[in-house]
Amino acid sequence: MSEPTHDGGETPASIALKGLLRLFQLVQARDMRVLGEFAATGDVLLVGSDEGEISIGRPAIDAFFPKLFARDATFSWNAGRVEATRSGDVLWLFADGHICVDGQGGKKTAPYRISGILRRSGERWLWSQYHGSEPVRAP
Repeated sequence: MSEPTHDGGETPASIALKGLLRLFQLVQARDMRVLGEFAATGDVLLVGSDEGEISIGRPAIDAFFPKLFARDATFSWNAGRVEATRSGDVLWLFADGHICVDGQGGKKTAPYRISGILRRSGERWLWSQYHGSEPVRAP
């Protein structure tokens, strides 16, 4: 799929990939600056792949990351396919890759899909919606 370029030659997919890699770099480092990657709006949404990981609004997202970082595991993500479309200051994406959970039980790698919406704020792209899921095999 051919994509038009924006922002100095960057494609929507390259903008999305940068946002994904930056997000997971901060998550892997347990860096609370991750909060700055999310829009400071009441309708910002983060849905993780584990049961109960639904955070709606900035206060809920601010509370989510300390809980995630208190776990005995670190999380990283490897990109596979990244698709994105842009209209003005809004970019929506789909990414298919693998998540690596490194904890006391060893390393676990699993397929991991991400869909989301990034909104441009000045020169930055901030997450308005993030949804991560681990696909399961059909019976």
